[in-house]
Amino acid sequence: MSQISTHFTRSSFDAALPEGTIVNELNFDSLVAGSTVSNGETIQDIQFSFDFGDVLLSVVDSGTTTSSPNFLGTNDLDLLQDGDNIDFIFPDAIAVGLNIISADELLDDDLTLTFLDVPVSLVGLDVEQTLSDGSTVHFLGITSTDESAITASLATIGGGFFLYNIDNIVVVSMAPIILGDINQDGLVNLLDVEPFIGVINSGTFQSEADCNEDGVVNLLDVEPFIALLSG
Repeated sequence: MSQISTHFTRSSFDAALPEGTIVNELNFDSLVAGSTVSNGETIQDIQFSFDFGDVLLSVVDSGTTTSSPNFLGTNDLDLLQDGDNIDFIFPDAIAVGLNIISADELLDDDLTLTFLDVPVSLVGLDVEQTLSDGSTVHFLGITSTDESAITASLATIGGGFFLYNIDNIVVVSMAPIILGDINQDGLVNLLDVEPFIGVINSGTFQSEADCNEDGVVNLLDVEPFIALLSG
């Protein structure tokens, strides 16, 4: 049964991820500070969609952040502000999270991350980290055990006034299943024989061991498993 959870710390987000996932974390540090990001541009498999008028997203290094030196702001004094909403588009994912960094005192519901139609709103007192310059970090994340989607959105409350930046955008997808790769090392070889026998004997289910893809792991999987070893 699918379970969707919301998170205010990176540690709880990471702990909720199922086994066999691929984590794509965009921290902007490989990019040149001052480079701009246009509406519709894709960085590290994450597309950014926004409308800030003449203002563009920008990679900045003018402050303290969670992964130095760079983070995401705009080419308007390096900062995002209340009213700057962003949609993210990415390959099929089961979890999304990010850090919100601000020198301002952020209040409940100032920012909301939505993924899989589930919102998680910032809680002012839930500070993940306080940086050396006094800026606070709030983490917002949503995880699912098996449901997936290709979009998420970050929306501001509107009507207030605060400034913020973003760093460490995390998009998590399930690793592709390799039939016969029981030990999940990316290969199908003799090292998979013993764990395959273990799954058969235990009566449990593992996708990689369901070599005939009938939804059950049993003796009917032995022949296709041997074929995979031979191939």
